Amino acid sequence: FQNKRSTENFAGVNNYGVSSPANQIMSNSNGSSAGSHFTNSLVFKHQFTIPGRTVVVEYSDEREQSTGHNSLVNLTDFYATGAIRTDSLAQMVNQRKRAAKKSADLTYTEPFGKKSLLMLHFSPQSENQEIIRNTFSSANQLTKSAKPDSGLSTYFTSRYLGHQGGIGYKIGAKENQFTIELDYRAGRLDGENAYLSNHVARKYFNLLPELNWKMRISPSSSIKLQFHSLVDLPVTDKMQDAVDNSEPLFYSRGNSGLLEQTAQKLSARYTYINLKNGSSFFVNLSAQKAENYFSSASFTASSDTVVAQNVVLKKGGQISMPINMNGYINLRSVFSFSLPLKPVKSVVTWNGGLQMAQTPGMVNGIRNISETQNYSSGLVLVSNISSFIDFNLSYSGNISRVNNSIKPGTSTYFSQITSLRINLLSKTGWLFQNDLTNQSYSGLAKGYNQHFCSWNLSAGKKFLKKQAGELKLSVFDLLKQNRNISRTVTETYIEDVKSLVLEQYYMLTFTYRFKAFSSSK
Repeated sequence: FQNKRSTENFAGVNNYGVSSPANQIMSNSNGSSAGSHFTNSLVFKHQFTIPGRTVVVEYSDEREQSTGHNSLVNLTDFYATGAIRTDSLAQMVNQRKRAAKKSADLTYTEPFGKKSLLMLHFSPQSENQEIIRNTFSSANQLTKSAKPDSGLSTYFTSRYLGHQGGIGYKIGAKENQFTIELDYRAGRLDGENAYLSNHVARKYFNLLPELNWKMRISPSSSIKLQFHSLVDLPVTDKMQDAVDNSEPLFYSRGNSGLLEQTAQKLSARYTYINLKNGSSFFVNLSAQKAENYFSSASFTASSDTVVAQNVVLKKGGQISMPINMNGYINLRSVFSFSLPLKPVKSVVTWNGGLQMAQTPGMVNGIRNISETQNYSSGLVLVSNISSFIDFNLSYSGNISRVNNSIKPGTSTYFSQITSLRINLLSKTGWLFQNDLTNQSYSGLAKGYNQHFCSWNLSAGKKFLKKQAGELKLSVFDLLKQNRNISRTVTETYIEDVKSLVLEQYYMLTFTYRFKAFSSSK
């Protein structure tokens, strides 16, 4: 169960070029919402007398509902040649959502000899949704008795009925195993917006092959290859054609023509463990390609533009909607190498990674390709001295680069994190914990490049029989420097965000551990 209240004050400016203002906005919104979510599942498993012959039946039921209310007041200035035009908007939105989802799954396995297994499964599904959003607008004051604006309101109902199933064959032992599966997914989605008299009907059918090959090359090394096929159906919330103008400079709307997104992913993993000196090496490579990728199209109005019935996007404003596009590619590699350091009774690990993504989008009718590169590397030194002394010293660095085809030029962002964690415990039960982290960010917008330390300390005592009780006093953010920085990159903008976070506080904690089983059992 959830209840939520929110208040937001927003001020923003859009410029043509560097210093020529296009428009500016000031807004205030107050909202409240309440909801509940319920889910349960029932599983029956049976293993026959013949090894490998099994049957599993599962049924699940999920329901949720929510209601919300939001009031919004906007004041927007639009700059034209030699004049400033001011628009005001008062808006009230009432929203209700109800959803129910049911599914069942039947899985059967049948052995063929000692090292082969046939797998069959079938799963029917049903999902119903109802979304009602009534919007009341006024240039000066809210009028609750006004009729809903059909261009800004929606009464969307949807029903999905589908089923999926497949057959698989597995051969080999645990360490040398090959599995091949062929699944299908079929269904029908019917949706309707009663306010706009808009009906959506979609039929889906996809074949989903899958391959898994796990092989032990030697007693110290193994390799695993996987091929997956994936399908994602569009969320019904994104298939509503109603316009959301709660932010007058940034409209959004759904797209009833969205198709399902399909993807194929190929991955390989290699693992090596030296049993003599305890060193290990791990590397993972993956590549993913998607068709009908869920992207977005944005349009900036060069003049006042009608975007829906009685809905006008003012000059300089922007509207976006989800669309399907081809061309999404994601390549990723991760590695880790660990080596024991016997003189200091510790283990050092070097890890790193490289990720390259190509994401398509549409801006003012022009196709844009956003290319992202992310490089990361780090070192970790972990102690293995005794159960009374534990420390962890680590460093990680990250470089992110973004380039958009419609706006040549690379945006580069750096981040570094260094941390030291120490846990000390005496034989009499006294404990001390230290957590010191240094973070730095560069390459962000002016005022967002940061360098700060977060320092947490704890001290306490274990007592009672077998030290089952623990009393500990902790201080969080001893230096009062805790901050939160994040960056979001899209096809139309780069956003740097500083968030208010919890700063220094003290906490006294008592913990009692119950041990249900003795060591002999």
